[in-house]
Amino acid sequence: GFRNVRSVYKNKLDLYCGKIQELEIKTKLDLVLINEEKEYDKMLYSLEMIWNYVNLDGFIVVDYVNSNNFVKDAYFNFCKIQNKEPIIIQTRYGVGLIQR
Repeated sequence: GFRNVRSVYKNKLDLYCGKIQELEIKTKLDLVLINEEKEYDKMLYSLEMIWNYVNLDGFIVVDYVNSNNFVKDAYFNFCKIQNKEPIIIQTRYGVGLIQR
């Protein structure tokens, strides 16, 4: 995913790859990519945890929303909780997009 972003985004880009629970966030984030097939509770927790650290015009991108029912349910429920319209991009596994 990083290479794809770098091919179109030429500004400074900080990358963190790892568990959200271990991330020490000191600044607001423009883009968060979650590409794990998690159970419902873990996915919803990840979305809730990262939400307040995303800039108001930033995005959360969630992979596997069409191929994993736990991810799909957590994504749609999170969008409903945040009063956001779910956006699905049709890829091999389906990508959900949420703009803060």
